[in-house]
Amino acid sequence: MKEANSFDTALRSASEGAALAEQVLERLDAGESVRLDLSSVEIMTPSFANTLVMMLMARYELAELRARCEFANRSAHIIEVMNRAATRYQRGIRLSSQRQAS
Repeated sequence: MKEANSFDTALRSASEGAALAEQVLERLDAGESVRLDLSSVEIMTPSFANTLVMMLMARYELAELRARCEFANRSAHIIEVMNRAATRYQRGIRLSSQRQAS
């Protein structure tokens, strides 16, 4: 399992979310599991969370993400913003770069 620990205290931009999603997807595509320690993160914007979560969910089913990708040590705020992004994706909302759900 690959682990990442070094995150800024504020994760704000969609481009940062996309960069992290690409790193995670690279590991998942290689058959690895990933653990991201978010203990240092105090702020995660919806832009960051939407991009990260929606890119991951576009490639992998939620059950597989839960089994192979751990977001550890999240504050209540981080859990809420990530869950909101997942719910939005499940309801058919997509990033502008993704095909719209029907």
